Amino acid sequence: AAGGAVPPALCVLFLARFDPVNQSQLAVAADLALNSDASEVCLVPLGSDYDSAAGAGSLARHALLHAAVNTHLGPDTAVFAPPPHSWSSSSAETFEAVVRASRARMAPRDVAFTLLAPEFPAGGEAAAPASAAALLAATSWCQGRRISLCADGTIACDPEAGPGSGDEEQASPRRAAGKTLFPSLGPGCTLAQLDIVHETTARRIAALGSRLAGPSASDVEDRSGRRGCAAAMTPADGSAPESESGRRLSVGDALAGLVPAAVASSCQRYGLYGASPRTPAQRHWAPPSCPSSCRVSEGVVREAMAHGAGTAAASGRRRVAVLGGSFDPITRAHLMLAADGCIGRGVDEVWVVPCGPRPDKPGLRTHVAERLFDCVAAVEAALPASAPVFVVPLELHVPIALSTFELLCTAHRIHEGCTFELIAGADLAPSLPSWRHADQLMAAASFLWVPRPGYDGGGDGASLPSSDVAGRWLVPRNGMPRVAMRMSSTKVREAAAKAASQRGTLPGAVAALLSAMVVEPTAARIARGKLYRAE
Repeated sequence: AAGGAVPPALCVLFLARFDPVNQSQLAVAADLALNSDASEVCLVPLGSDYDSAAGAGSLARHALLHAAVNTHLGPDTAVFAPPPHSWSSSSAETFEAVVRASRARMAPRDVAFTLLAPEFPAGGEAAAPASAAALLAATSWCQGRRISLCADGTIACDPEAGPGSGDEEQASPRRAAGKTLFPSLGPGCTLAQLDIVHETTARRIAALGSRLAGPSASDVEDRSGRRGCAAAMTPADGSAPESESGRRLSVGDALAGLVPAAVASSCQRYGLYGASPRTPAQRHWAPPSCPSSCRVSEGVVREAMAHGAGTAAASGRRRVAVLGGSFDPITRAHLMLAADGCIGRGVDEVWVVPCGPRPDKPGLRTHVAERLFDCVAAVEAALPASAPVFVVPLELHVPIALSTFELLCTAHRIHEGCTFELIAGADLAPSLPSWRHADQLMAAASFLWVPRPGYDGGGDGASLPSSDVAGRWLVPRNGMPRVAMRMSSTKVREAAAKAASQRGTLPGAVAALLSAMVVEPTAARIARGKLYRAE
């Protein structure tokens, strides 16, 4: 650069629906990150203003995007999902949040941005922004700048130009040092051919939505039903959708090969792109535009507290074990506990519920949405889609984390057809009287106790850790052995900080060091985002 100035870093902003993210989109992002002049590629999904009953909703689309990036792209690949907190933002706000995050990562270098928007380069769909140019014009980042569109789907915003003069569509996009921003994707592999994958994904999802009907009321409330999403895979005519060999098809089958495996697994687990109504856990991932959407607000919590924590277990109710915590990050021990829970006696499914903000825990600086998305990716990495374990965003919308009693009341109020028990380590029993709303909690709650060192092993007939609260030991079915693993999130954060402090440590090396304590997507997220370095 002239005068020895450091040239700006180039960031490609990849704007798309990502409903859901597919293999072609990940291939384009990875190839740009590895084979072009771009310093990083940022995936920018359309925001909450795109939500509709036909799609997965902004929350689910963001969760799937984070799972895909952290599961299927190595931590050294400079591809970034949007900031987790932007999931509830409009498309323009999401765009700005991505730009701010990129500038923060690149500081103190200046950043030059260019936009790739292959789905609607020239605009015009009712469910999307009128055009990519219109979306950009709505952001403060592009105010007073010239926007250039070209036929290959790239859009450039010239930082040196004044307000557009009406000839933006004829202007030539800026390119870096004479090199092509959008590289070749291999012999015979062009953007047009990759679009075939995108189109096929959309068409199969549309076919699923028209052919599949939701579970009946008896399916939803059946406490013995362990089919998970399979219950929602029954066609409207009552027959099972089958392949030519007669094998029953699922959402995962229909999307296999078109989307990353973690995305297909999540779509099946949470009933995405099928017909409503959804099972209790799945309803929390429905778009806000759907009548079945469950959003926990302060008002809902107050109403739930007034009604109490519900009744004891009753015949016909779905029995849910709730595993709450900060999950900063979720560890292999947490996942093994969830797995033990779903094979526990008297348990139909397990809900993993990351807590909201904790003013009493200043070390918890990771946004609740990021911890939620991390749990989604970790569950898909560790457990099959058929396992009845669900990550449920019960505390996503509350300004302060709910007390355990508030969480229990809220769950009962929203899902009256379920009975809830709380999974807890036996070593927590002595501290119960000091918990918020302790008297109400101990009078109403039922605990599933997990053995801990110094406490009884939890076998049949063993004494419980507390006689002041209802509960039972979490005992696996059919005499299966319990997996005991002691591993804390604190240890993971300390290990991440120590690894990152070593000069020249690459993200891949950090992820490898953490892989014994957390699953691969979590390790990749920590390494790619350079998390926990200040601890």
